[in-house]
Amino acid sequence: MAAQRAALIGVLLLGGCNLVMTTQPMFGPADAAGAPRLRPGVWNGPPDPACPYDETKPVAAWPACANGGLVSEGQIRARQDLNGASAGVDYILAAGDPLILQLRGLEPAPGSGISITRYFYAGLRPARTDAQGRIIAYDAWLVLCGPPSRKAVTPDAPATRSPFPGLVMDPSGQACGPRSAAALRGAAAASRRWPAAALGAHWVRDGDR
Repeated sequence: MAAQRAALIGVLLLGGCNLVMTTQPMFGPADAAGAPRLRPGVWNGPPDPACPYDETKPVAAWPACANGGLVSEGQIRARQDLNGASAGVDYILAAGDPLILQLRGLEPAPGSGISITRYFYAGLRPARTDAQGRIIAYDAWLVLCGPPSRKAVTPDAPATRSPFPGLVMDPSGQACGPRSAAALRGAAAASRRWPAAALGAHWVRDGDR
């Protein structure tokens, strides 16, 4: 599976195996009712000793290794896409426990040169909010199909041998889809146990610079 561009401050580390994905969205705008909003502006991921820089400087001055970007209403743009190469990634933050971040991405279809729309998912818990109740820091984690396989004998080995309830593995055994939104939310709650799926980000400032 081709890797999706690393964006949203880590949350768009979407490519790879053992991830829940769908060709149709599980959530729509109505599902965001009652959920807190991400505060628009410049966002950044946790400090990385291998990529030091001053996040108070303009985003254009951040190095290529920076895992930050811009959040607007319903859309996220990675630091690497701010030159106009990408229109960004649409998202919905669906209310519930945990909150579910639904991200709309494009995945190249093998051998066709055609991009297929895919929806990826992450569980999200606010870490800090501002005076208006908007999220300014969060902990998040990718929604997995099941416990990662510990012994991948071959590259074609299943990504998990025990999918979470209500998830159906695709024929490749590398990804899965949910039977329902409830199954997806259950998988999100269960996926939080695996540190390798953990992500996080914080708001830096208003604006797009």
